[in-house]
Amino acid sequence: MRKEQGQRLREINLKKKEEKRKKMSKELSQLEAHEDNKTLNEDKAKLAELGFKTMEEMLERVEFLREKLGVVAKEEKKEEEKWPLIGVDDGELDEEQRKMKRIQKMQKSSWVKRMEKRKKDEAEKLKIEKMKNEDPQSYLKNLYAKRRVIYKRIEEKKERKEQMNNRDGFKRKMKAFNKI
Repeated sequence: MRKEQGQRLREINLKKKEEKRKKMSKELSQLEAHEDNKTLNEDKAKLAELGFKTMEEMLERVEFLREKLGVVAKEEKKEEEKWPLIGVDDGELDEEQRKMKRIQKMQKSSWVKRMEKRKKDEAEKLKIEKMKNEDPQSYLKNLYAKRRVIYKRIEEKKERKEQMNNRDGFKRKMKAFNKI
């Protein structure tokens, strides 16, 4: 019964997502029809009819919709534009530019690490989603196992803390034991 309910909920969510996607796609096609119209900027009534105050707002919405629907991937600056000094020899740079080059190298390396971490996290999320959908029981068992490990660590930490507090008493016992 729970599996059926879960399946129904997934289907409902899928339908909602599809409806939302269709709605966004319809809105995008309507706005793209008006996007090239240069006179629209002067015609405030037409913009208000579309739900915007300015032409810039409409263009921002078009860009947002394209991004959400995956029509146009988010354009990223080329590496040469982001870090222009990295490809230049140090001999051609003055002292201030060398400092900036060093900073740009650090920025690039941290950016690369962030991108790698993001890809790793996305892959992990996909793996978890796949496990949830394919075999929910094993997913739950995995969560319970992780929880048990965390509880065990917490208990061990508490025990170590207690042992640290009781060390003085332990030393006295050992002295008494050694005297016997």
